[in-house]
Amino acid sequence: MSGNMFMHAECRRSVGETVRLLKASLSEKNIPLFAEFDHKLNAEGVGMDMPGATVLVFGNPAVGTRLMLKAPSLALDLPLRILVREEGGGCRLSCRDACALAREHGLDEHDETVGKLNALLRELLQSVQ
Repeated sequence: MSGNMFMHAECRRSVGETVRLLKASLSEKNIPLFAEFDHKLNAEGVGMDMPGATVLVFGNPAVGTRLMLKAPSLALDLPLRILVREEGGGCRLSCRDACALAREHGLDEHDETVGKLNALLRELLQSVQ
């Protein structure tokens, strides 16, 4: 599930159902959903076709702000995001590994908050499998 820069998971559900489940998981955890980008819908709006692909943007401002105060450039990569895209008969979920983000922005990847972010991302990916 985890790589150097990204974390991935496979799911047998549709993109729409997977997005619905992820949104429910975020809501249960009281984590704000800031934005949802439906790339397939946007492509259709300009007369193009692409497989289903939706990005959810979410996070906890108290946690993110704490990290951005340590590394202001982290604002380029926060809030967190998960991509849900069609693949085969189901979908694939992808997100940036929080430890990789920490390294890229000069933070200690073993920081407790970074570890909690990675744990949250893993939990969200597993919640739809």
